[in-house]
Amino acid sequence: QESRGLGDVYKRQVKKDNNVNTKKMSALEKKNRARFGDERVEYLKRQNKAFQDMKKGKITKDKFIKDFPKSQTAKREQGLIDHKEFDAYDIILEYLLSSEQVATIEEANYVMTEMDEATINSIVKDFSE
Repeated sequence: QESRGLGDVYKRQVKKDNNVNTKKMSALEKKNRARFGDERVEYLKRQNKAFQDMKKGKITKDKFIKDFPKSQTAKREQGLIDHKEFDAYDIILEYLLSSEQVATIEEANYVMTEMDEATINSIVKDFSE
């Protein structure tokens, strides 16, 4: 019998459940899970989903704040953060992280260096409204 690679062994062990909607985990998510732990990543994913639901009107801002009292939204609502104090960098950073376009500040910094002025102004304008 010939030796098989670990990939073949892994494929034989994993059974695909057709009832579950599985999505392949990105390399970045794997890295974040290794760095921050599964619990923290799952919490941030739940927070982002709730934030997106709040923006779409599926849940109220009060519900979001109750569920995530340490969020920027909750701090802003409590007057701990005045959004007028934010500069364009902070606004773009929050936008990129909350929309899950990036997962780290390093990635956000890179994306921001590639943005043109019109894109930055558009995001800042949307945030201010």
